Amino acid sequence: MRKVLSLIFASTILFSCDDGEIIVTDFNFEDPKLQRCGDDDTHVLFKINNTGVNEAIAFRFNRATPETGFFATEEGQITIPINETNQLIYRVFDGEVSSSYFCNEIPPVSPRVTEEYRSTTGGEVVITTSL
Repeated sequence: MRKVLSLIFASTILFSCDDGEIIVTDFNFEDPKLQRCGDDDTHVLFKINNTGVNEAIAFRFNRATPETGFFATEEGQITIPINETNQLIYRVFDGEVSSSYFCNEIPPVSPRVTEEYRSTTGGEVVITTSL
């Protein structure tokens, strides 16, 4: 009986599958107001959360993208495609983040990024503006 149980146990270990690392992330940013910075070519819309987990979500996009006319003073909704130049980035830091972090061409060395997720090509970002 022991041999049979040992054989079943050994076969279970050998033929069990690995589901990989399951990552569950909650993107919970309470205040919908975004901060913005950028130059003539590239802009970044971002939201920083320094309560609990120090995290930030940012949307970096090319100003030349035709859909970025949302800087106008009218209400509406626009859709910007996610591609090589328009990226959504989520980061977790090891300390508090200030708004100047995203407004520097070269980010500061502190706080360090401990986790990062970047969008891949495909998909879209929908931005709703209201006055």
